Amino acid sequence: MNTGVGVYSDSNAWFGAPALFNGSNPLAGELPGSGSTWAEAYLEFGIGGATRLGETDYYLFGAASGLFSASRGQDIFRDDGRDFLHPDKGYVGLLYADPDSGNSAQLSFGRQTWTLNDGFLISMVAGSSNAGERGATYLGPRNTTDFSAIFTREFGRARVALFYIDPDELEDLESNTTFAGANFGYEFTDAFSADASVITIHTSDSTYRTPGGDTLAREGTTTWGLHGLYRPTTPDHFWLEGEAYYQTNDDFAMSARAYYGTIGHIWKSVRWSPSISYRFASFSGDDPDTDSFERFDSMMSTGLGNWLQGVSFGKVYRNANLNTHRIQANLSPREGMNLTLTWHRLRADEINNIGGNPALSTLTSRDLGEEYTATLRWALDRNRYLQIVASHALPGKALKTIGADDPWTTLQASLYISF
Repeated sequence: MNTGVGVYSDSNAWFGAPALFNGSNPLAGELPGSGSTWAEAYLEFGIGGATRLGETDYYLFGAASGLFSASRGQDIFRDDGRDFLHPDKGYVGLLYADPDSGNSAQLSFGRQTWTLNDGFLISMVAGSSNAGERGATYLGPRNTTDFSAIFTREFGRARVALFYIDPDELEDLESNTTFAGANFGYEFTDAFSADASVITIHTSDSTYRTPGGDTLAREGTTTWGLHGLYRPTTPDHFWLEGEAYYQTNDDFAMSARAYYGTIGHIWKSVRWSPSISYRFASFSGDDPDTDSFERFDSMMSTGLGNWLQGVSFGKVYRNANLNTHRIQANLSPREGMNLTLTWHRLRADEINNIGGNPALSTLTSRDLGEEYTATLRWALDRNRYLQIVASHALPGKALKTIGADDPWTTLQASLYISF
């Protein structure tokens, strides 16, 4: 059994223009005014376990659970109270683990979670949706897919992952989009590892739109690229990390790219283990003056602290047609506690932003804005986890021009409990 409760308060949600960003949103009801405060809670109940098959190195495992969520008060989408009971976990799998060599393999099917690297392309947070009739929009208890098949294999310094993912989309926004892919990685040294991925959008009813009015099928888009990480094992060290991907489509000229590079340093020998990092990330936009479609499809990219690029900005602008600068500092004042301070600077890659929020389809400026966020994560004990978030987002010229000119402030406190 797992449970959680949260209290949230937003000022000037949607940069003071909620109707502008939610005019055609089927999830929206009574939108907030200049301030809103609400509460959310959830309870997950179920059963799970694993058993060894005889005296072999094989284990059968599985889980099944349901999840009840509740929302009370005016949130950023609506003000009606919502109670929703929905299946959550529901998977079975087979694990092979050799205790002598350390080699392992795992195959699982069903409603489960999975993340590729740190969620740049595939994050478990996007496996399900928390909004609309389901509520718990900020607490975010649902992460399991509608169905996925995951195979992972580790042998020596090599690893392989094969995956098929059907996200659990909201009924009003169901696109029947599925993803299939493979990832191959190798740990060259204790400090340096690299991996390569290829991902296809296997099925989808969604389309890409162009300034000329054409619609292009999302189905058939293929993404491939590389990820590398250099992180020494010494207590004090700098690290480097980066990913780069390219997208094409079987049925039309598509030439989209996304990449990022991070450099950071940590001082574990110093009190509170401080660290600081800088990251530049780019998701290409579509240039109307070329024959190719260049807007990058960010698939299932998200994750607080990783690829949700701005707690508030992430609600109006996804990881597409976007260039960001991020500076992030971390402190660990005590065991089990982490304080993260983050600054994001967001700029559009192209003025053409068709495919994003309709209010921002055609930008008047590349300047989207910036956001300052403080996040406290505290494992109070093995069963209780507290997360507190405070964020202040400042709109740039692109938002101010259309009337979204108020800073958006959010305060969030969430407590998660497992039994």
